[in-house]
Order: sequence, then C-alpha cells, then structure tokens
Amino acid sequence: MAYIISHDIISPLGVGSAANFQAIASGQSRLHAYPGHELGVGSDFLSALIPSLPACPPHLTHFEQKVYASCSAALAMVKDEVDMASTILILSTTKGNIEGLPHDETTVGESALKVARCLGLSTQPLVVSNACVSGLQAIVVASRLIDADLYSAALVCGTDDIGRFVVSGFQSLNAMSATQCRPFDIERLGLNLGEAVATMILRKTPIRPTDWQVERGYVRNDACHVTQPSKTAEGLTQSIASVLTHCPASEISQVNLHGTATLFNDQMESVALKRTALSETPASALKGYIGHTLGAAGVVESILTLMAADANLVLATRGFEELGVSGKVSLAPNNRFCTDGPVLKVLSGFGGCNVAALFSRGRGRAQYAIPTFRTLHNVRITPTCLVVDGVPAPFHGEGNILSHLYREQIGNYPKFHKMDFLCKLGFVASELLCQAASEAVVTECSSRAVVLFNSHSSLISDKNYLASLGDADNYFPSPSVFIYTLPNIVTGEIAMRHLWHGETSMYLLAKKDDNLIHQVLQATCADEGIHTILTGWIDAPSTEDYLVDLSLLLVER
Repeated sequence: MAYIISHDIISPLGVGSAANFQAIASGQSRLHAYPGHELGVGSDFLSALIPSLPACPPHLTHFEQKVYASCSAALAMVKDEVDMASTILILSTTKGNIEGLPHDETTVGESALKVARCLGLSTQPLVVSNACVSGLQAIVVASRLIDADLYSAALVCGTDDIGRFVVSGFQSLNAMSATQCRPFDIERLGLNLGEAVATMILRKTPIRPTDWQVERGYVRNDACHVTQPSKTAEGLTQSIASVLTHCPASEISQVNLHGTATLFNDQMESVALKRTALSETPASALKGYIGHTLGAAGVVESILTLMAADANLVLATRGFEELGVSGKVSLAPNNRFCTDGPVLKVLSGFGGCNVAALFSRGRGRAQYAIPTFRTLHNVRITPTCLVVDGVPAPFHGEGNILSHLYREQIGNYPKFHKMDFLCKLGFVASELLCQAASEAVVTECSSRAVVLFNSHSSLISDKNYLASLGDADNYFPSPSVFIYTLPNIVTGEIAMRHLWHGETSMYLLAKKDDNLIHQVLQATCADEGIHTILTGWIDAPSTEDYLVDLSLLLVER
C-alpha cells in the first residue's frame, strides 16, 4: 500500500497546502474577471491565475518551474525519508507546455525528464495525460507502482498553464461561465478555469500513524461519447462500484466530487451517487474557490479533502445554494462536521474516462500478484507498411496507407472521417487487432483496458487548432479540432467503438521505454477486473512521420 507522507499546493490562494486549506475553509475565492484581449482570446473570462512562483532554475519554462517549485517544497519536508534513487516523478497534465507553440515544441515528456533531473531523480518520469482525470489517475498509478515494489516512492505533481490555447478552446465549447461557477446549483452556467500546481509524495511505508493511504483506485470508460458524459453515469458508476466491493458505502465518511458546474457533468455525478447508494453521504465540490485546474484538479482536491477530513470537516461547496440535478447530492454552502472514515474522490473527463479512488487509514491492503502477459495479436503500421502478427501485408493501394486500410478492411464507421489523425491511426490498428482476435476475447467489454503510450501527444491537432485561432481580425477557434488536442481521445474513440468499459489511459514518455511501459502495464493489472489489454506505442509527430505498434495482451495472474 502507498502512504501519503507529504504534499504541497501553490495556487492563487497561497503558497503551501496549509495556506490553501485555511483560505478555502474560510470561504475565500480568487476567481475574478480577466480581459480577453490581454490573452488574445475573443472575450473576457473568469479565472484564477498564479501571480508568482518561488525562485526556480531560470532555464526551465514557466510550466516546468511550477512543477519544480511544488515538488521541491513537498520534498523539503521529507527529504531524508525518500530514497531518491528509487523514486519516480509522475506528472499529470492535459496540455503541458502547449502555450510555447509554435516556437517551442518541447514535449511534455521531455519537460518531465528535465524537472526530474533538476530534482535529483535518476529514474525515467511518467506523464499521465488523460484529460480532467489525470491528477487522480496519477495518484492511483503511483500507488499501484509502489504496491508492486517497482518503486519505493513517487512524486505525483499536477499542473497546466491557463493561457490563450486552453482558454480559447473552452470558450469555443461554450463551457465557460461569465460569472463565478456554481457546482450542482440550479443556476449553474458552466465552469471557470483556474491555475494551480500540487504535489503529493507517496511511499511504501508511513512516517506517522495518521498518514493517509491510497487504498484503491479504478478507472472506467463510459464508452458513450468523447465529450458528453453518459446519461446513466455508466463509467463513473462502475468505477465507484469497484471501490465499494472493498469498502461498503456506509463506511465512506465523505465524497469529493468533480463538480464542474456544467449542466451534464453535475447531473451525471448525481446519477452515479444514486446508483451506488451514496446520495446521503456528505459531499463537497471545490471548483468555486480557484476553478477547474485541469491536470492539477485531482491532486489539489484530494489534498484539500484529506486535510478537511483531518479537521473533521466537509468543506463548503462555494456557489451552491439550491440543488439543480435530478438526484439527491448531500452538499452544503457551509462547512460541516464529519466523522472519521475512508474518503472517496471521483473525477470524470473528456474521452469518457472516470476515476474513483479510496483514501483510508489503518485498513491495510493485500499485495496483488504480479501478472505476466501473453501477446494474442500485434499490428504495426508505418507510412509505408503494415505488419500483422509479424507478417508483412501487401499494400497495393495508392496514396495514404491509412485511408487505404480503412477503405479496404473496415469502411463501415462514418465517424472515422471526423477523427483527427492520431485517432484514425489508433482506430484502424485496433480494428485490425479485433479482426484478428477471437470473438470471445473481443466481446469482453468490462474487462478490456486500452492503455496507450507516445511522445508527441496530439501535436498534429495542436498545430491545427493553433492555426484556427488566427489573429484578432481572423479569430475562429475550432471546437471540433480543440477536442482532439486531448491525446486520450484516441482511447475514448476505441472504447466507444466496441463498448468497452474497462480502464482507458494515455501516457506520455520522453522517448519509447519498453521497461517503463511494462511497469505501467503491470500496475494496470492491480485492477483485478482487467483481463485483456489493448496497448502499445502510437506516436505521430506529423502525417508523414508516424509509428503504430499495438498489441492485444492476455493478462495471466
């Protein structure tokens, strides 16, 4: 089991976890209006941006400095308790250095490596880029890697830059509120974006008897839509239900919700609570204080909720007055007393992904058997060749091999033509794998994981979206392109095509690292419900330069 031995938050509310908790417990918010023209976006917006950072190495970008500052602060509190030689940095982010484009194409994996070396870590870092659930999933992955004895400790850090690229994208989706967000309220109008960086240090053994442990965590996909949550809350319900097989709902002391204050997400969460008998459990949603911090949200909100539990509090849901969802949710506009007990944290995000994680004290957790994998089938695609199960397939078509493969071997999924290039690559490769697999394997929908890796994230769509912004006189941000700037959308497209509700994940590396990839797959199998994994490398720096090497693996425990 992995214990939380240190943490840090830097946000507009203050520097350090204690300062942030005190500000939120007293009801403070740093959300206010920013002029759109100063950022180069179409209209003014409400947000909360970090005003300044502690001193950091000057050769780091602003994004990298945030990671370094928070990790350094968290480490300073427990430096002698962490074996740096066997500690991994796990970075959670949705867009990393995106505000540096088009001039700086440093990948987020390269940024993570640079920061890891500045911190004195010699291991290879891992980046979780799974939309809004990235932070919470990073905590779960870190715990799994430690449970498997692959690392003695993990630095989990989440952050994103809130700049022109991100703000214009959410504005194009009409997802942002012009007033302060109101999670679950009948008058809610949308989300506010916020900026923060937060770090959590996990270790195999605790320092204090009161240290929280990450007991369980599950990731499930809606397999419904890449941007809209399931009306039946299928993915979130399954992830929570998996947690509750180890801890009855009656024992949960409080649940911290995603609470974006968007119409469909809040409604979906209320359905999931009803389906899992948690409607009466005290709940909180914290985005009314500093907004939606994207890749940082899962780390920030987990830390604050656990600090609240330490104080026997359920934090107030700022902006909430009257319930505006169909199911009951036990929220309040003021702080409330809470009894001791395990804490549940949930998040949901684009690509249909949902995460539920259970934090507890003194309950323990049995070690799981390290699995082995048997390759059932493999597909490799480059601009010039296709290889299936080691056998080169003849390519007699003219032009793009990807379009040829779709036309000749699939051809019955019109949504293919709306996908970006990365999703088309993943879709075609997954279809070829499924065609090669037996029907019995392919139709197992709840036990199939889709776990993909690359270096360049969604670089092609990033550049295409940036081009759509133009200038002040030619400003037309494209919502349909912006969606595909989230690299995990490819996993959602695959899950939706086959109605797979298992874990879906996208990880970014500085470069292809077979050892780290194997470790992540081993960690994925801490989820005892996963029986097969569609996994591998899918990287596309450009439409002329790409590599897809995907396999269907059978998990053998």
